[in-house]
Amino acid sequence: MHKNNIGKQLDSNNTIPLKAKIQTTPCNGEVIHSNKSLIIGKCGNDFRILKVESIAYFFVQAKIIFGVDAQNNKYRIEAQNLSGLVEKLDKKLFFKVNRNFILNCKFIQKYRKVDRVKTLIEMTTPVSAKIIVSQKGSIRFRNWIYNL
Repeated sequence: MHKNNIGKQLDSNNTIPLKAKIQTTPCNGEVIHSNKSLIIGKCGNDFRILKVESIAYFFVQAKIIFGVDAQNNKYRIEAQNLSGLVEKLDKKLFFKVNRNFILNCKFIQKYRKVDRVKTLIEMTTPVSAKIIVSQKGSIRFRNWIYNL
């Protein structure tokens, strides 16, 4: 830049204005591999690239989505909601059982009927809340399981 043009480029704070806005969000819950095999999770200040198949389940707590792996490590997943996230995941591997949980079929230990029409699911990894599927969801869940 020529010496005479520098003064013209400065704004009122004597700084050169940026011409483009910088995007600072690193992931936005994107499944980052074309075959839906990787996802970015945040643990503390670290962002980690995780194999999707290693995530036992996703859950919502206070409008924040978390993924829990086989070793019971919890990662924050930066997605808007579970419905949007489940659309990006492999339908043969993951199933959204209710408003709070998306489950990986490889980590379902057992399930049984409760209250005659609902389904209670137990995972191989610890879960802080009971995973109960509604009557309508139970039919979809059993169809999904039978078609694996």
